[in-house]
Amino acid sequence: MTGDAVPTLRDKIALWPDQPVFAAMDGAGFSNLPRFLRDERIPFRPLFLDRRPGDVGRAGPFMAIVPRDRLETFLTLRDVPDGSVFWNAPCGADEFHRHLRSLTMVRIPSAPGKSPKTRMVVFRHFDPKTVVLTLPVMTPAQRARMFGPAQSLVVSVPEGVLEAKRRMDWPEPAKGPLSFTKEQMDAITDGMTLRSRRKIVAYLRETALEQTKKMDDTELLGFVEEAEKVGKAWGLKTEAGQGRLAWLQLMSEGRFAKQKAIERVIELKNDKADSVLKIFMEEMAQSRNEGLERQ
Repeated sequence: MTGDAVPTLRDKIALWPDQPVFAAMDGAGFSNLPRFLRDERIPFRPLFLDRRPGDVGRAGPFMAIVPRDRLETFLTLRDVPDGSVFWNAPCGADEFHRHLRSLTMVRIPSAPGKSPKTRMVVFRHFDPKTVVLTLPVMTPAQRARMFGPAQSLVVSVPEGVLEAKRRMDWPEPAKGPLSFTKEQMDAITDGMTLRSRRKIVAYLRETALEQTKKMDDTELLGFVEEAEKVGKAWGLKTEAGQGRLAWLQLMSEGRFAKQKAIERVIELKNDKADSVLKIFMEEMAQSRNEGLERQ
């Protein structure tokens, strides 16, 4: 996505006022984001103020202040296009830094039966994928709170380069930290699940071309969903594990998960089910390759 995204990102940002571009960035996506930004001569500020750049805080989020004469180079740097939320904010860096800082914690419902009924959690507004999942479920007042003094934002995500703009009919911003309802959290979870399934569909099309060529996306999504149910019963915890199970089911025409010997191994290695599937996958791939060589 990165190479394809750069021209579109550049064209959209070119329409913004001629001033520095603010980029919210997740340090967890870089080996050492503060050092990376210093080496590229890009001013930055941490969004978690209780941590020091270059120390334990280097994996936290940062706001980069990108001069317009450095923007072209900045967009071509590895992981920057897909790892940044670019903001068009006609205000000073101090003001926008305070605004982004005010977004870092949000209130969500606690699990049923838990007390208190809500809890504060980190809001990954510096992650493009999180922004794309949460903005659609927000109320207009919440979006106004999210944008603050900004006029627009642009991100590069698997769906493409997407831009969101402030609307004239938005009401006054919601007061205090953003607060999400159970219905909003359920919608976000559904969006995350669908994105994960689509990622697995793309993986299957790439690695099992012959087996998927006659299946449309709806059929393949349904297949992935059924494999996901088996994976949950087996205790799979990762998207990679779910992808491996879907591949094994596809290559075996659905027979893999029905084998009693496989079920017994999974039961014995339940806490390591994801890793066990990787071994099964490697063995099946090797067996298929050997079979092709004998033909």
